[in-house]
Amino acid sequence: MNRKNLSGRRFCNRPKGMVWALCYLAMLGLFAKGCSPANKNSDEIKSDSDKPVRTKPIEGGKPRMSDPTLESSPATSDGENDQDSVDSSSASDVPALSERVGETQLRLDPPPPIRDHRLENGWPTFRGNPLANGVATSSLVAPTELEIIWSHRVQRAEFSCTACLTTIDERATVVIGDLDGLVLALDLEDGRPLWSFEIKFGYACSVAYHEGHFFVGNLDGKFICLDSKGNLQWEYQAGSQVDGSATFYDDLVLFTSQDSYLYALNRHTGELAWSVAGGDQLRCAPTIHQSQVFLAGCDAILHGIRLDDQSSSMEIEIESPTGSTPAVMGNVLYFGTMQAGFKAVDVGTQEVIWTFDNDRQSLEFAGNAAVTPEVIVVGEKSRRVWGLHPETGEVVWQQTVSSAVETSPVVVGNVVYVASKDGRLWAFERLTGEILWQREFRGRFNSSPAVGYERLVIATDDGNIYCLGPAN
Repeated sequence: MNRKNLSGRRFCNRPKGMVWALCYLAMLGLFAKGCSPANKNSDEIKSDSDKPVRTKPIEGGKPRMSDPTLESSPATSDGENDQDSVDSSSASDVPALSERVGETQLRLDPPPPIRDHRLENGWPTFRGNPLANGVATSSLVAPTELEIIWSHRVQRAEFSCTACLTTIDERATVVIGDLDGLVLALDLEDGRPLWSFEIKFGYACSVAYHEGHFFVGNLDGKFICLDSKGNLQWEYQAGSQVDGSATFYDDLVLFTSQDSYLYALNRHTGELAWSVAGGDQLRCAPTIHQSQVFLAGCDAILHGIRLDDQSSSMEIEIESPTGSTPAVMGNVLYFGTMQAGFKAVDVGTQEVIWTFDNDRQSLEFAGNAAVTPEVIVVGEKSRRVWGLHPETGEVVWQQTVSSAVETSPVVVGNVVYVASKDGRLWAFERLTGEILWQREFRGRFNSSPAVGYERLVIATDDGNIYCLGPAN
């Protein structure tokens, strides 16, 4: 097992003592996803380091296997487990539902059936696929705006992460974590609760699914693996909170932490395979391309790491910290920064091809881009949504919305869905930026939409999960 250090630079100073405590409490409210400790700013209610890479033995790094006391959430308030949503033959394997799990309200009754349960039509990871391009494989056809099919309210909950949509036992399933430590699974078709798992600290990153298991890290740095029925399989303790969702490579699950490390664990056992340190906090999900993993972090460097030997394949100055996850198209990485615009980097030449900064205006990109061959779509905090040309970075279209966009767009065919901070969901024509429709929800959107199985799922900061789709 190896631990490597890629850079000695540090851009984001870590607060200490009482300052850290105050910042940590602020993080629980998710006032920002950025790298600095303090950043700026009815339900349909309207590295320049020249130091060589050094390898040293890992200290500790042992996973803790499942603890029977953690496997089940507390029973429901009436003392009975909800067994209606699972087969009777397997009900004993399913944890009791948390008392915070509420009731689902059907808006379309009966709900339209989900016709295609194929795994590839889901949204299993934060940006939908290993390329992190935010492009859905499922269709989502609606002549006008999408209808709310169902909504589910979780008590004392706040959501800031994107839902995971996958298929379990031929049932399309939603799995999402909240900021108070609950992971909840719902039937995607009708919103019925299936299972829940609960621990002390909450989740700021999305649950990721791979081959029958769910993986997620929390605000305490604990990274866990659950089976398909919500039972804890193993947990691993990182050095600080986990903001970025997991990515998979062979038998490894990879994730980053604010302790500056990229971790690679055996996804079956939770044993540490290796870890590599960046120069400062890492808040992005790892992006894998051509047997390399790419990370952009608070040290203002885009790191490339070879997966076979964990050596550095590149270090490119990006002029600003970032928490964005790089998206891949062809041989180019696309991502935004906190202070130096939106960038395109050629992996082959290891050069910044172009930077979009709107004539040197201060643009802060907190979300991630949706990348297609004709246009790249990304939102930023000054209430604008940009369509950029992927080869030149020139503006193809621009729209100003009602509030800051700190979430990530999703492309479905020729429609782009964007969630703004004030609780509005927007639909744009992908090539022209024309506003097709918008809908306002109760609560605010800190989480991005997920699209799978002809459904769009999004959650608000007041504990509501919404499922939208075509009426027929």
